[in-house]
Amino acid sequence: MLQSISKSYELIFQLLHMPSHARGKQEKDFIVRFLCSIDKLLFGNKSSLESLADTIQHTSFRNGQTLFSSGSRITSWYILLSGSVYVDGKLHHPIKSLGRPISEEDRYYSSDCYCLEQCDFLVIDLKTACQQSSQLSSMDSSITLGLAEDSVRL
Repeated sequence: MLQSISKSYELIFQLLHMPSHARGKQEKDFIVRFLCSIDKLLFGNKSSLESLADTIQHTSFRNGQTLFSSGSRITSWYILLSGSVYVDGKLHHPIKSLGRPISEEDRYYSSDCYCLEQCDFLVIDLKTACQQSSQLSSMDSSITLGLAEDSVRL
């Protein structure tokens, strides 16, 4: 089982490192299935997930790196897949949503986020995701409804 999860992560990381314009239907479908498999992301409709499949990327941070800083503009939504981070006096482990604004008034991070070990993240550039979504309000509300309880509010 653990080996199967590891291979799935390896494949998804490869796909997410491809430029989004180079991803075909098969790759996008795999990304959508992967997003659906993450319990915290069982939200919204299929078009919302397909829109995310066009914009989502993978990134890694080393131990001690800062993911974001208090007072900096919120530009990305992070989903912690591996490792651990320290935010607002609390330790967080996978799978955790970080840095996603809860409301339209949230424009700046209110705390720092530090990686406590090697971390892998799914990263959604919020501006690009909103521009590519023809149904911005339905995508945004489904994301908010699906993750509001488990997101680290920043």
